Amino acid sequence: LPAYARLGRYDEVLLAARELSARDPAAARDLYPLAVSCLGAAGELALMEDAVQEMARAGLGVDSATGNALVRH
Repeated sequence: LPAYARLGRYDEVLLAARELSARDPAAARDLYPLAVSCLGAAGELALMEDAVQEMARAGLGVDSATGNALVRH
């Protein structure tokens, strides 16, 4: 995910998190916070909010690291 963000492929960050989480739901706990952090650091706030909404739909709570990324960016 960070590689996609470095390349400016922000849409791919969220798409990869979605697809990988669909294949391995347990990985979603790690993937979505990473996506939120990558998108926030890149200034893609709308996509960052989309990632948080997807986390909520998947039943994942916002942990402290993800919350800090939201506040920081």
